Amino acid sequence: MDEIKLTQFTQVLSRLKYAIEDTSTCSYRTDATIKRFEMTFEFSWKVLLQILNDIEKIETVSPRNAIKEANKNGLIADQNLWLKMIDDRNLSVHLYSEGKAQEIIERIPDYVFGFEMLISQITSKYEDLSKD
Repeated sequence: MDEIKLTQFTQVLSRLKYAIEDTSTCSYRTDATIKRFEMTFEFSWKVLLQILNDIEKIETVSPRNAIKEANKNGLIADQNLWLKMIDDRNLSVHLYSEGKAQEIIERIPDYVFGFEMLISQITSKYEDLSKD
């Protein structure tokens, strides 16, 4: 497992948490929060992909399949939350509606909890990954 990806995932998650703590309502902050969510999600599923492929020897190539396999392997507890994350991530890439952006932003604190739980599961299940 590449320690760099897990470290980068943790760093982008920290930046996402900072963005959602800002209570300003300007469009720039909204856009920044959405972009940070997209980045955090990308790192999360790539870390999952790497664990599933390299450690668990489970071949998967798509985020949806990685989420399902991660759920089966005890890396994530709330598969529905993660599947909603995929939907929101896909929607956010083509987002042109301020209203839809606000809906996604309202769900991001739940997603942050999911990301934090994933990091916790990875570091406890694969203790040697965090010792490098």
